[in-house]
Amino acid sequence: MRTRARIVEVTLSLLETRRLRELRVAEIARAAEISTASFYVYFDDVIDVVLAALQEVGKIPDEILSLAAGPWAAKDAFARSEALVKAYIRYWDGHRTLFRVRNLAAEEGDTRFAVAREQSARPLLDALAQQLGDGEYGLPFGVQAAATAGVLVAMLERLAAIAHVYAEFPPDEMVRSAAFLIASAMTAGRAAP
Repeated sequence: MRTRARIVEVTLSLLETRRLRELRVAEIARAAEISTASFYVYFDDVIDVVLAALQEVGKIPDEILSLAAGPWAAKDAFARSEALVKAYIRYWDGHRTLFRVRNLAAEEGDTRFAVAREQSARPLLDALAQQLGDGEYGLPFGVQAAATAGVLVAMLERLAAIAHVYAEFPPDEMVRSAAFLIASAMTAGRAAP
């Protein structure tokens, strides 16, 4: 298994400076100090390596799911939302290159990456939708819980991807703004500061 892990590690390292479609098996094998034949013992191609890496790290951590699940009280909704946003950004930051590659490939139409992205987001989306639908506050205007959860997860993912990019919007303020929006949604606008 060390060889397999080394192939994944080298591939992710190369993806920090290269595009997925530019990488070649020979380049990965050379960097991993193995033969291309050894590469093919473990993986069919470069995309197979990335999908395998996503299987390993694509699962939303329990810390994040536990923050999303369970009843939301207005008095602690903002603090809970802020913890959720910060935990999600830490998770994203730990796998930034891999998630960037996944999302770009999914947006370019590669269904394998779109499925990996959806499978990764699904537990968080379901946890939020459950609370939005079952919560004591209810959603106004006939807004659907699953659609609202989808918007919140999309916001989290995008914020995690860009939080460190825009100098005019300090990351801490973006976190607080996202926390406000989540707390407002989860408590139908009754969250206390």
